[in-house]
Amino acid sequence: MVVGRAELEASLARLQAEVVDPRAGIHGPGSTAWQLERDSLIFLGGGRAVLLQLAHPFVAHAIRDHSRTRGDVIGRFQRTFRAVFAMSFGDLDHACRAARAIHGVHERVRGVLADDAGGFAPGTPYAGNDPDALRWVHATLIETVVVVHEAIHGLLYRDALGQPWVGGEAADDAPRLASPWTGRVLPVRPFLEAACVWFGLAHLWALASQAPAGTFPPGAARGRLVRAARGFAQGSLADRARPWWPAIRPDVLDAVDTLQKQVVGALVGAP
Repeated sequence: MVVGRAELEASLARLQAEVVDPRAGIHGPGSTAWQLERDSLIFLGGGRAVLLQLAHPFVAHAIRDHSRTRGDVIGRFQRTFRAVFAMSFGDLDHACRAARAIHGVHERVRGVLADDAGGFAPGTPYAGNDPDALRWVHATLIETVVVVHEAIHGLLYRDALGQPWVGGEAADDAPRLASPWTGRVLPVRPFLEAACVWFGLAHLWALASQAPAGTFPPGAARGRLVRAARGFAQGSLADRARPWWPAIRPDVLDAVDTLQKQVVGALVGAP
């Protein structure tokens, strides 16, 4: 069994009937999907998701026999997330177009397993639109997003559970501090958390910038490192929060200041 064009269109029609605001797309602002998937740190789980996907014999054989992934890793990465983000964050029209485009590509993917693969004997036919394989790939993406989010942000949440980072009036959700990275005005605690997350991104791209030539497009890793470090180079983050110092845990302020000095020092080549 494969998902044909008629089944796809029927599924999209049901989806369109359920969406309240087509401009907000499938999920919309405030949804759990947007809260988790908007974080660029989820890219850290890309390799993990791919390895899980390859555990399905249909996926592994399809990539081996029909994909240019091994010769164009970055291109495959970009095409995949362009489609995924269109469905996650685009309006309903963009999401449906992306779904149709992916289905069209998968329609050309057909073959038979050349090897014994667990419960699948040699000669078993596979197809890019096999529903079980599609569900498996979707599950690996969703599960990896959750795992990465918990691994990164969970550390911050658990620390704050022991003793809140911010107390008193400053602990509410009122916007108070402008992010030097995005310009958005954030509550105090998310502002401090953002500094930790951007530090993680800066560290990631600092390591990536040392990768062998050809791993990333020329200048790509360095450019992302500069972007991640940009907010740290625009004056003391702790000083920005000075009006709320009495309400902020001193060790949190010290930690943010230390992270900032490490990033700035790395950028200028300081030890």
